[in-house]
Amino acid sequence: MRITVSQTLDGLSRAFTVRDIMIHQDQLTRASTPGHAAALFAEPECDFDVIPLPESGRISAYMYKGSGKLKQVAPPALVSDGTTILDLLDIFHKSQPFAFVLAKNAICGFVHFSDLNEPLVKLPFFVLMERVEAVIWSMIETALNPTVLSEVFDAKRCERIEERKRDAKRKNLDRGYQGALYMDDILTFACHRQFNSLTPEDKDAILAVRSKVFHADKPLVDIEDDLKIMIRARDACVSIFEDAEVGKRPTLY
Repeated sequence: MRITVSQTLDGLSRAFTVRDIMIHQDQLTRASTPGHAAALFAEPECDFDVIPLPESGRISAYMYKGSGKLKQVAPPALVSDGTTILDLLDIFHKSQPFAFVLAKNAICGFVHFSDLNEPLVKLPFFVLMERVEAVIWSMIETALNPTVLSEVFDAKRCERIEERKRDAKRKNLDRGYQGALYMDDILTFACHRQFNSLTPEDKDAILAVRSKVFHADKPLVDIEDDLKIMIRARDACVSIFEDAEVGKRPTLY
């Protein structure tokens, strides 16, 4: 049975949510008063930029480091515990790099953009990348041959592709061009031949995020601007799924 884009995203929504990466309220450093919060920020070992108040009971306010102002917890600094990790990217990018997490009408935790480096966050992107590769391959596989490849890639790159194909055949692992083309090759071919609405910038974003996802030692975010690349990669993947669903195909010649 064919899996639609809505089914893919719905599955990711149920499986990966903010509650999986948030810091529980019991683990938060809290303050009794704004003055107490300022004193905590001034401590040399302080490595956080948000302190919730009051010190016990239900969290209702917070102070941001350097602001000197007490703020009430309210949207956009408030998200549901069922918010998907993929949607959390937009919240961080459009508002501020943190949010308090609400469950059953009470704040149950806190999430910061640096929490996107939790290993679990890579899982929904891993699913997206694997699905995208399969979808694009199904679009391009019947169009692949040496002549068409030479119109997209230079001679050296074509030779490397053909050599990988021959090597697989020698090892009795011949699957045609599947396995001979890497992800960069597949995306470049699809982009060049307009098999979908993918742009070169979309391709670069997908490859950048994919590299981080497939390497355990690479964090997804180093700076807040990395969110833009993650969002672009996510949206490009969704666009590829949608193009596949409507059966978009190019005219090859």
